Amino acid sequence: MSDLRTREKLERIRVIKNAARNSFAEQGFANTTLDDISQKCDFSKGTLYNYLGNKETIFQMIVLEGLDDLKKIASNSLREHAPLETQLQGMSLMLLIYLRKNMDFFKVLKRVRDHLTTTSGNSYLEKIGEVFTELQLLFQAVFDQEHHSLYLALESSD
Repeated sequence: MSDLRTREKLERIRVIKNAARNSFAEQGFANTTLDDISQKCDFSKGTLYNYLGNKETIFQMIVLEGLDDLKKIASNSLREHAPLETQLQGMSLMLLIYLRKNMDFFKVLKRVRDHLTTTSGNSYLEKIGEVFTELQLLFQAVFDQEHHSLYLALESSD
């Protein structure tokens, strides 16, 4: 495939995902149709199917990509060899920047729990659950480290 065709394909996928993310954020998964997404991105429903698949696949792809972004932000911020407070401040700043650029994703994320509980046996949903768990473990490690630091500070003050 030529570079131009590849760029055109990637651009269409980006446009479709943006339209879908916006629709899911505004209307939720259940109330969004492929027609809604199709109208927002000005592509036919057939084009949506050809590039990304059905509504559920598009939804799951959007959620998984957003969660992966959050995981990267958190893990990159917390790997630095800096005091925990500095790491958390850096992560907070990066999350705020991400939030500003991706407000629709957070609206979609608020709705994802309901969708996760109504579907089973789907590889995208299983991956979403895994990433949720990884994020939870990452944040738990931060809080454990914070409690350990607090414990050491209290012990040294005795």
